[in-house]
Amino acid sequence: MPEINGFAIGPNAATGRQIASIVTHRIPGTSVELQVNASAAPLLIGLAREFHRTVEPLVPGDCWGYEYLTVRGSERMSFHSAGIAVDLNAPAHPFGRRGTFDAGRAELCRALAAKFGCRWGGDADRWVEEMHFELALSRRAAHRLADRLGLGFGPDVRVAAFTGPGRAPVAASAAARSLAG
Repeated sequence: MPEINGFAIGPNAATGRQIASIVTHRIPGTSVELQVNASAAPLLIGLAREFHRTVEPLVPGDCWGYEYLTVRGSERMSFHSAGIAVDLNAPAHPFGRRGTFDAGRAELCRALAAKFGCRWGGDADRWVEEMHFELALSRRAAHRLADRLGLGFGPDVRVAAFTGPGRAPVAASAAARSLAG
C-alpha cells in the first residue's frame, strides 16, 4: 500500500477503493471545513484553528485539504494525497509567490508549523507555497505530538465514506467516527 510518512495514500487507482482514512472537520470558530487524514486531524485542524486566530481569518471555500494528486512537475504523490497537507486561504497566497505574508505573519506561520509538526510551504526552496502546510512527522510521532499538545477529536468531525471511483465522499455514522485514529 503506498504511503507518505506512514499515512496511506488514497484512493487506489486500480480498485477505486478509498485507502486513506479521510475525515471532514469543521475548524472551530469558523464555517470552514477541511478533509484530512483521521490520524493527522488533531494536528492539522489545530494548526488551522490557530492560523485563523493568530495569522488571518480563514475564508470559506479558499482552504483545501485532501486531494489525490501528484506534486507539480513530477510523478511523486503530494502530501495532499494522504490527507496530511492543508492549503489555507490559497487564493490570497498563490503558488510560486513569495511575500504574500508580512514578516510578522510569516514568522507566525513558521511557529505554527513547528508547533504542529509541519513544514511551511513559504520556506520551500524550489516551489514556494505560502498557503501550504504539510505534516513532516511519521504517523507514530504525529500521535505522540497530538497527545503531548492535548489535542483530540471534537464533535465537528465526519468520516468521509467513499462509495466508488469518482464519487463524492458522504458523511458516515457516529459509529464510523470511532474508527478515526
